[in-house]
Amino acid sequence: MLITEFMKYQKTLTATLSTLSVLIGVHCKAQIILDQSQTEWGASPRTGDGPTWGVLAQTFTPKVPGELASVSLWLTRANATETNALLISIADIQDGVPGAQLGHASLTRVHGDFYEWYSVDFLNQSVHLCRDHQYALVLSCPGSFNGLMVGGSVSDTYSLGEAMERFGDGPWQPIQFVPDLEFETYMQVAIDKTPPTISVSTSRRVLWPPTGAMVPVRVSGHITDDECDGSGVDPNSVRYAVTDDDGKVETTGAIPIQSDGTYGFVILLQASRPGGNAEEREYTITVTSRDRAGNTGSASTSVTAPRDTRRPGLHRLYDP
Repeated sequence: MLITEFMKYQKTLTATLSTLSVLIGVHCKAQIILDQSQTEWGASPRTGDGPTWGVLAQTFTPKVPGELASVSLWLTRANATETNALLISIADIQDGVPGAQLGHASLTRVHGDFYEWYSVDFLNQSVHLCRDHQYALVLSCPGSFNGLMVGGSVSDTYSLGEAMERFGDGPWQPIQFVPDLEFETYMQVAIDKTPPTISVSTSRRVLWPPTGAMVPVRVSGHITDDECDGSGVDPNSVRYAVTDDDGKVETTGAIPIQSDGTYGFVILLQASRPGGNAEEREYTITVTSRDRAGNTGSASTSVTAPRDTRRPGLHRLYDP
C-alpha cells in the first residue's frame, strides 16, 4: 500500500516537474508546445529481447505541423543488472502499421526501479511532422533479456492512435488489454508561409450573341491549404470580384465554401459593351482567399463578350 501511494505521488511530482520544464521552454521558445498526450496508467507492456517480449509502437496524430522537439515516456526497468537502453524511432504509417523510419534517438540507461518520466530530444534529428497525418513511436530494448516496462492505459481514451506490438519478423498487432502507451510529444511549430491554392473555372468563356442581355455564368472551383505546414483555409475570407477590361468593378461578394474546399456561385454578365460600343469586352473573375496564418492567394479566369461582326442574314457560331 505504501509503495503504491509513493508511486502515485512520484508520478504526480514528475509530471509537475515535466510541465514546469515545458513552461520554461515555452517562455524561452514560444513555438515549442505539448501536442499529443496520453497519460492514463494501469498496464505495463514490456519491450526487450526475452522470449515473450517484442517491439512496441504507439501511433499518434499531430495537430500542429513542425519539427518533433521531444518525446516523453513513462518507464521503469525490469532488472537492475541489465543495461536497459531504449531505442526510440519515429516512423511513418504505411497500410496502418509503422513503415519508413523518419528519425531515431536513444536513452542510454533507464535507471529507476519505479516508473518515471523520461524525455528524449529529437530536435537534432530534423523530424518534420505534418498536421493530421499519422506516425508511430517505435520502442525497442535490444540486448536486454528482461527489457523495459512502458506505462500503458487500460481504457481507450486516446482517439488519435493506438498501441501495437511485434515479435521478431511477425506482423504488427494490437497489444491485448492495452489500448495505448503512456507518452507525450512536443512540437516546434512550423510557420505557415504558403498561401491557399485556388482553382477557378466558368460555365462559359464566350457571351454570344452580343444582344446586351444579362447572361448567367456559373463560377466554380476548389480552395485548399493542405500542404504539410498548412494552417487551413479561413472560410470567412473567400471572396470574388468581377472587373472588365476598362478596369471597372462590375460586382464583388463573399463566396460560401464547402468543407471539402469546393465552391460555386452564379453571376450575371452583360453580353456587350454598354452605350452601343461594338468593341469586344473582357470580364476578369478573380477569387481570393486567406489561410488562418494570414497568407492570401488568388486565381483568375476570363469571359469574353465578342464584338458583333455579323452581317445581316449571317450567323456565327461561338462556344457558349
